[in-house]
Amino acid sequence: MPATSDERALALALAERDDADLADLLAARAVSASAAWRDFFDAAEALLDPASIARGLAVLPLDDAVALDEAVRAEGTVAPESRPRLASA
Repeated sequence: MPATSDERALALALAERDDADLADLLAARAVSASAAWRDFFDAAEALLDPASIARGLAVLPLDDAVALDEAVRAEGTVAPESRPRLASA
């Protein structure tokens, strides 16, 4: 099955990260070291799974959660001050 545009965008963004940054991101999302992913597309698909998103949202600071909620509701972009924290969450 072809990847959705969201999965493709996330896979490409993951591929651009250096190893340390990627390790920090996966640790923050509580990804098991034994995850059976073959490539960045597998990782993107798993990270976009609703259960994975729920785990990530549960640990967001309130300010970042509000910024994300506002962006989604307005179909706009995330407030600039929240972008760096959300990019690493």
